[in-house]
Amino acid sequence: MDRVIPESHLLLNLSAKPSTAKTSDNSSYILKLDNRLAWNLTATDGAAEWLKRLAAVLELEAGGSASAETVWFTRRAAGSTWYGGSDGQPAPDMASSVSVQGCRPCDLGVLCLWSCPGREEFVGELPDLDPGQPRLDILMMSQCLHFVHDKALNFGGVPFHAALVELSGKGLLLAGPGGIGKSTCCRRLPGHWKVWCDDESLVLPDESGRLVAHPFPTWKDQPVPSSKTWPVGDRVPLSAIFFLDRAEADGALPLGRGEAATRINLSAMQICFLHLEYLSSDEQRAWRKRIFDNACCLADSVPAFVLRVSPTGPFWQEMERALETLSRS
Repeated sequence: MDRVIPESHLLLNLSAKPSTAKTSDNSSYILKLDNRLAWNLTATDGAAEWLKRLAAVLELEAGGSASAETVWFTRRAAGSTWYGGSDGQPAPDMASSVSVQGCRPCDLGVLCLWSCPGREEFVGELPDLDPGQPRLDILMMSQCLHFVHDKALNFGGVPFHAALVELSGKGLLLAGPGGIGKSTCCRRLPGHWKVWCDDESLVLPDESGRLVAHPFPTWKDQPVPSSKTWPVGDRVPLSAIFFLDRAEADGALPLGRGEAATRINLSAMQICFLHLEYLSSDEQRAWRKRIFDNACCLADSVPAFVLRVSPTGPFWQEMERALETLSRS
């Protein structure tokens, strides 16, 4: 059910500067993938420690950028049912009529992201959690990147359920569902390979049109408090995609564009289900269309293979041979 609060009520908080919005020192960070995709993340009202942990996981620098969108994170007051509701009253029921002037929520189950038409600002509403539920803080970290994936899709981006590895400056994705062996393959790679991440990546055309891949966290394995980090702002040129398949013998088989697009779309949906589950039917259809369109474009641009991986064989040699073949073509 849609909820909405008057624009004037929320924009009072959105318009506040750090000096007046109950922020603390080192409570603002910059998340930047490129000049088109950048956000100032700022904590207010009890969210500073949570944002500090998120910034550490994503290896974000303190500070901000005048050209970036702003996301304000706030901790909901105890007893309140929506952001700004210090009186504990629920938001108005606007299921039958949503004002275009109002601020609308994207309720992701635990985290709620509020946005207003025409403004490059969001409010991330964190619930007032029991200290004994630290795993929910990690879940909110994964959900809060909804705005990153949403905007990345507009620029042709594709989230991947895939490890990102590098060989001689070439980025390669090892894609597959949970349990297929992405992390195991990363641990088995020899020393001349670099592992960026082992579970989730984001592919984007950069500002010159070159396809690059960013590493993203392995949220399901995050300890509490977290000790592992991922440099999400870093990137490597993407040269090929390998879809993992367990087998008795190693091998790399080229995929046709149709099958590659289907597999890319499925891999993206395995990441985006967290963002889709609580959206309206119309919003879900819009997300699915963008994902499918971007998957088809990516399949036309990047070679894809099925990578058969045996329990003990040097499967990476098949990847190296595939890259050599591509370089000669």
